[in-house]
Amino acid sequence: MSHKTEKVWVDGMFVKEVIGKWGSFLSVGIKFDEFVEKMREYVNDNGYLNININERRTPSETGITHSVSVNMFGLDKQSGDLEDAYKKADEDDDGWE
Repeated sequence: MSHKTEKVWVDGMFVKEVIGKWGSFLSVGIKFDEFVEKMREYVNDNGYLNININERRTPSETGITHSVSVNMFGLDKQSGDLEDAYKKADEDDDGWE
């Protein structure tokens, strides 16, 4: 059974591409308390929070040029991976409520 996990957006983190004297770079702002509180559950068994940073089609009104989401690959069900949770539920399902 295949279930698509919903994309989890990283709260409290903002990424803007900046063109500087030596080329472009990404400027990242992290609202630390909000970021840590909301992302703690997605830390893997090795202590990492894996994220994906993707360029937006168009920048936001405030100049945000990239979106940030949690990379769910390899997370167990306690860490937020719905795929493993569904597999476990299917294995434990004996047809009784």
